[in-house]
This record gives sequence, C-alpha cells and structure tokens, in this order.
Amino acid sequence: LSSSSAASDVYKRQTLLSYGFSKVFTNQFSELSLNDLLKPYGESSPMGLMWNFMEFSDSYTIFSGLSEVFAGIFLLWRRTLVLGALFTVGVMLNVFLMNMSYDIPVKLYSGHLMFMGLFLLILDGKRIVNFLILNKDVVAKKIMPHFKKKGWRIGALVLKYAFIVFIFYSHISGAYEGQRKWGKKAPKPALYGIYEVEEFVWNNDTLPPLKTDTIRWDKLVVDKY
Repeated sequence: LSSSSAASDVYKRQTLLSYGFSKVFTNQFSELSLNDLLKPYGESSPMGLMWNFMEFSDSYTIFSGLSEVFAGIFLLWRRTLVLGALFTVGVMLNVFLMNMSYDIPVKLYSGHLMFMGLFLLILDGKRIVNFLILNKDVVAKKIMPHFKKKGWRIGALVLKYAFIVFIFYSHISGAYEGQRKWGKKAPKPALYGIYEVEEFVWNNDTLPPLKTDTIRWDKLVVDKY
C-alpha cells in the first residue's frame, strides 16, 4: 500500500501542477471568441457555457489554478502529504462535479484524480477521523528518513530538489510560452474584429439589408484563429 501510495503521489502532484499552472497563466479556458459573442445564448452547449463562464473572470480562474498548485506543492513533502491530499480531494471534487454537471468529457479522469487523493489518505484515515470528527488526541506521526547513512540522505535530497526545480521550470515555462503563442498574449490578426456589412453587391446588384435574405452578409468576423 505504501509503494502504491507513493506512485499515486508522484503522478498526482505532476498532474495538479500541470492543470494548476495552465489556469494560473489563463491558458486552459479559451479566450472568448467573437463568434461566441455573436452566438445566441440558447445555442450554447453546457460545456460552452461553463468554458465562457470560467473565461470571463481571470481572477477566479487564477484562484482555482493556485488551489491546484498548492495541492501539488503540499504533496511534495511527507510532512504536508495529508494536507495536500485533503486539498486534492476538495479541489478535484469540485472539478469532477463541474465536469459531470456541464457534460465536459474528462469525467472519469477527474474522478480518478479525486479518488487518488482519497487513496493517499488511507494510511492516515484513523488519525484524521480522530482529529476532525471525534475530537480525540492525535499523536504526531513519526517520519523516518529513507536512508540511514547521512551521505545517502544528502544525495536523495539533492536529487529530490533538482527534480522539484525541473518540474516547476518545465510547467511554468511551458504555460508562459503557451500564453504567448496561443493564449491571451498571442498576437491577433491585423483585421481582428466584427464588421457590419453596409453594402453587399451580388451579380452587379446591391442587395438591401433584409434579415430574410439568405445570400446577403450581415456581418464579417475576423477572429483570433
């Protein structure tokens, strides 16, 4: 159970950091498109509504991303593992319910991540119940070093922190690069905008702006992509 818990921990923290930084840099939810602004509200899909809802507020998107990032950070150390797993369950339960409620196609994956958080809490389940529910005294958990020899412990710490620096650098640099290439800081086309068509000529005949006309253009949209 301990080795399985450790494997779950590593996968979990990587995923949380990846998802978290994609929200912190506001990359996960696509920018409100000009076509979305013109589309009648009733034609939106449940997922489209939720995506635009999240996109509308950068502050809430960043907050949700930071929640995932902190959950991933707390999972990096055994002393904060329980706190990280509790964070994970809370954050991913919210994500899972949003995916189920708005028909977003990552339902199983988000559910798996939530249950992985619960799995990490199994070994400390009794202590958590005693502390949070039964109001009983809880003895501090003794955390033993992985290696007895000092040299091995120092080497393991060096490797661990090198790995932490690497995953943080890769996630942050990747999210920042995505923001510049296709995110909110990406350049827009020169003709970006919504244009009202004032005059439309068809076979040398100027068509009047009738809403019933299926040939005449009403608007010209040059969107980001």
